[in-house]
Amino acid sequence: MRPPACLQVKQFVAEVNGRFGFRFRVFITGDDRYYLFVCVQNSDITVPVRKADLRADVRAALRHGWGHR
Repeated sequence: MRPPACLQVKQFVAEVNGRFGFRFRVFITGDDRYYLFVCVQNSDITVPVRKADLRADVRAALRHGWGHR
């Protein structure tokens, strides 16, 4: 299922490690309040995440384009 148009990918930010060995590519969306996390192993898994719901350190890292390599 695709996210709503306002949550479509606009720009790549970083790649981060998730739980259980998953990796996610993080993208800026058309809505300034959200990032879109796309699973590297299965791109059908997309998770819109409110920036306000992220931990402060993660939010700051993504804002600067930092991820896990």
